[in-house]
Amino acid sequence: MKLGLFPVLSVVESGAGESWKVRERFWIRTFRELGEDLTNATDGGDGILNPTEEFRKKLSEKATGRKFSPQALQSLRTSHLGLKITEETRAKLKKRNGGMKGKHHTEATKLRISRAKKGNVHFSEEVIRGLSLKAKARRQASPGGRFS
Repeated sequence: MKLGLFPVLSVVESGAGESWKVRERFWIRTFRELGEDLTNATDGGDGILNPTEEFRKKLSEKATGRKFSPQALQSLRTSHLGLKITEETRAKLKKRNGGMKGKHHTEATKLRISRAKKGNVHFSEEVIRGLSLKAKARRQASPGGRFS
Protein backbone atom coordinates (compact mmCIF):
# COMPACT_ATOMS: atom_id res chain seq x y z
CA MET A 1 0.00 0.00 0.00
CA LYS A 2 2.93 2.33 0.66
CA LEU A 3 3.97 1.76 -2.94
CA GLY A 4 0.47 2.49 -4.21
CA LEU A 5 -0.25 -1.18 -4.79
CA PHE A 6 -3.42 -2.84 -3.59
CA PRO A 7 -4.42 -6.51 -3.38
CA VAL A 8 -6.76 -7.90 -5.99
CA LEU A 9 -9.79 -9.66 -4.55
CA SER A 10 -11.75 -12.00 -6.80
CA VAL A 11 -14.76 -14.14 -5.95
CA VAL A 12 -14.10 -17.52 -7.56
CA GLU A 13 -17.14 -19.31 -6.14
CA SER A 14 -20.06 -18.54 -3.86
CA GLY A 15 -22.53 -20.77 -2.06
CA ALA A 16 -24.28 -21.50 1.19
CA GLY A 17 -24.13 -24.11 3.91
CA GLU A 18 -21.22 -26.00 5.39
CA SER A 19 -19.63 -26.90 2.04
CA TRP A 20 -17.75 -23.56 2.01
CA LYS A 21 -15.01 -25.09 4.18
CA VAL A 22 -14.25 -27.84 1.69
CA ARG A 23 -14.45 -25.44 -1.26
CA GLU A 24 -12.19 -22.89 0.42
CA ARG A 25 -9.53 -25.53 0.97
CA PHE A 26 -9.96 -26.66 -2.65
CA TRP A 27 -9.42 -23.16 -4.08
CA ILE A 28 -6.47 -22.35 -1.84
CA ARG A 29 -4.79 -25.67 -2.78
CA THR A 30 -5.57 -25.10 -6.48
CA PHE A 31 -4.14 -21.58 -6.59
CA ARG A 32 -1.04 -22.61 -4.63
CA GLU A 33 -0.44 -25.44 -7.11
CA LEU A 34 -0.73 -22.89 -9.92
CA GLY A 35 1.99 -20.84 -8.24
CA GLU A 36 -0.21 -17.92 -7.19
CA ASP A 37 1.19 -15.71 -4.41
CA LEU A 38 -1.61 -16.13 -1.86
CA THR A 39 -1.69 -14.37 1.50
CA ASN A 40 -3.47 -17.28 3.20
CA ALA A 41 -1.49 -18.45 6.22
CA THR A 42 -3.22 -21.87 6.29
CA ASP A 43 -5.01 -24.32 4.02
CA GLY A 44 -8.31 -22.64 4.95
CA GLY A 45 -11.62 -23.96 6.11
CA ASP A 46 -12.55 -23.99 9.75
CA GLY A 47 -10.00 -21.78 11.50
CA ILE A 48 -6.26 -22.40 11.62
CA LEU A 49 -5.84 -26.05 10.67
CA ASN A 50 -2.15 -26.21 9.84
CA PRO A 51 -0.27 -23.02 10.74
CA THR A 52 3.37 -22.87 9.72
CA GLU A 53 6.04 -22.41 12.38
CA GLU A 54 6.57 -18.87 11.08
CA PHE A 55 2.85 -18.11 11.46
CA ARG A 56 2.77 -19.63 14.97
CA LYS A 57 5.73 -17.44 15.94
CA LYS A 58 3.99 -14.32 14.62
CA LEU A 59 0.83 -15.16 16.57
CA SER A 60 2.87 -15.75 19.71
CA GLU A 61 4.77 -12.47 19.38
CA LYS A 62 1.53 -10.59 18.76
CA ALA A 63 -0.12 -12.08 21.85
CA THR A 64 2.86 -11.72 24.21
CA GLY A 65 2.24 -9.03 26.80
CA ARG A 66 -1.23 -8.30 25.42
CA LYS A 67 -3.57 -6.59 27.86
CA PHE A 68 -7.33 -6.60 27.51
CA SER A 69 -9.35 -3.46 28.21
CA PRO A 70 -11.92 -3.63 31.04
CA GLN A 71 -14.67 -3.55 28.39
CA ALA A 72 -13.10 -6.49 26.51
CA LEU A 73 -12.76 -8.48 29.74
CA GLN A 74 -16.40 -7.82 30.62
CA SER A 75 -17.45 -8.85 27.11
CA LEU A 76 -15.48 -12.10 27.39
CA ARG A 77 -16.94 -12.78 30.82
CA THR A 78 -20.50 -12.15 29.62
CA SER A 79 -20.05 -14.34 26.55
CA HIS A 80 -18.94 -17.27 28.73
CA LEU A 81 -21.55 -16.95 31.48
CA GLY A 82 -23.90 -19.91 31.57
CA LEU A 83 -21.82 -22.04 29.19
CA LYS A 84 -21.66 -25.67 30.25
CA ILE A 85 -18.69 -27.93 29.65
CA THR A 86 -19.80 -31.08 27.83
CA GLU A 87 -19.05 -34.52 29.23
CA GLU A 88 -16.85 -35.14 26.18
CA THR A 89 -14.76 -32.04 26.99
CA ARG A 90 -14.57 -33.05 30.66
CA ALA A 91 -13.28 -36.48 29.63
CA LYS A 92 -10.63 -34.93 27.37
CA LEU A 93 -9.48 -32.58 30.15
CA LYS A 94 -9.36 -35.43 32.64
CA LYS A 95 -7.32 -37.56 30.23
CA ARG A 96 -4.92 -34.68 29.52
CA ASN A 97 -4.44 -34.04 33.24
CA GLY A 98 -3.72 -37.67 34.10
CA GLY A 99 -7.12 -38.23 35.68
CA MET A 100 -6.79 -35.30 38.09
CA LYS A 101 -8.87 -32.16 38.26
CA GLY A 102 -7.23 -28.84 37.46
CA LYS A 103 -3.71 -28.18 36.28
CA HIS A 104 -0.83 -29.93 37.99
CA HIS A 105 2.90 -29.29 37.95
CA THR A 106 5.31 -31.98 36.83
CA GLU A 107 7.76 -33.27 39.41
CA ALA A 108 10.57 -31.36 37.66
CA THR A 109 8.58 -28.11 37.88
CA LYS A 110 7.77 -28.73 41.55
CA LEU A 111 11.48 -29.22 42.23
CA ARG A 112 12.40 -25.96 40.41
CA ILE A 113 9.76 -24.04 42.36
CA SER A 114 10.97 -25.54 45.63
CA ARG A 115 14.60 -24.65 44.92
CA ALA A 116 13.66 -21.11 43.93
CA LYS A 117 11.81 -20.59 47.23
CA LYS A 118 14.50 -22.02 49.52
CA GLY A 119 15.78 -19.40 51.92
CA ASN A 120 13.07 -16.86 51.15
CA VAL A 121 11.66 -15.23 54.26
CA HIS A 122 8.29 -13.78 53.38
CA PHE A 123 7.32 -12.13 56.65
CA SER A 124 9.20 -10.87 59.65
CA GLU A 125 8.05 -11.80 63.16
CA GLU A 126 6.66 -8.27 63.52
CA VAL A 127 4.53 -8.59 60.39
CA ILE A 128 3.26 -12.01 61.49
CA ARG A 129 2.22 -10.59 64.90
CA GLY A 130 0.41 -7.71 63.16
CA LEU A 131 -1.46 -10.10 60.85
CA SER A 132 -2.43 -12.23 63.82
CA LEU A 133 -3.79 -9.21 65.72
CA LYS A 134 -5.84 -8.13 62.68
CA ALA A 135 -7.32 -11.61 62.31
CA LYS A 136 -8.27 -11.69 66.00
CA ALA A 137 -9.90 -8.27 65.69
CA ARG A 138 -11.95 -9.44 62.68
CA ARG A 139 -13.13 -12.53 64.57
CA GLN A 140 -14.20 -10.39 67.52
CA ALA A 141 -15.96 -7.88 65.23
CA SER A 142 -18.10 -10.55 63.58
CA PRO A 143 -19.07 -13.16 66.19
CA GLY A 144 -20.80 -16.12 64.57
CA GLY A 145 -19.91 -14.70 61.17
CA ARG A 146 -17.44 -15.61 58.51
CA PHE A 147 -14.37 -15.21 60.72
CA SER A 148 -15.59 -16.98 63.83
